[in-house]
Amino acid sequence: MRLHKVNLVMVDFIHKDENLLTKDECDGIIKWVFDNKKLETNEDTKVYTGYDSCEIMNIGESFHQVLSPPLLTPLKGAVDNMLEGYMKKYPECCNTNHWELEHIRFQWWQPGQYFSKWHSEHMKGEPYRVLTYLIYLSDNDCSTDFKRYPSVESKAGCGIIFPAYFTHEHKGNPCKKGLDRYVLTGYFSFV
Repeated sequence: MRLHKVNLVMVDFIHKDENLLTKDECDGIIKWVFDNKKLETNEDTKVYTGYDSCEIMNIGESFHQVLSPPLLTPLKGAVDNMLEGYMKKYPECCNTNHWELEHIRFQWWQPGQYFSKWHSEHMKGEPYRVLTYLIYLSDNDCSTDFKRYPSVESKAGCGIIFPAYFTHEHKGNPCKKGLDRYVLTGYFSFV
């Protein structure tokens, strides 16, 4: 019996865009949040999430209306470009039922804090999430680590988008330089 060698190509379904925002645009978003929002801490989960956060856009709000302040306007293009790049790279995702942007959350990790728990974004309480995205707003000597895929460095203006499922468990790690870390995150969900 002759065995045939099969070449398997591993597809990670992670799309990375290095240049979604400029450093000045990232700084403008951070400034806008601190000037206009109240960051909150969830004491029940802070032990492993490590962040303070606020919602920039909630479920049901208008994406274009919420992002109309001048310092947030670049974010519209960043989210659109990230999703467009993902759909171009993985066109099979377009064959699913209609899904759209669920929300935009601003997260702030103070020095030494990080999301320490392996997790995915699809769970019993959130069964409609399809894709997760992260847009890094600060340069940090740390990364988002995936259990089964290469890590992604936390670099201002860089964004990643990936499936929300158990296949893409991820976590953070602390900034070795002891800097504050700022990230925008959210989900594309069946609605």
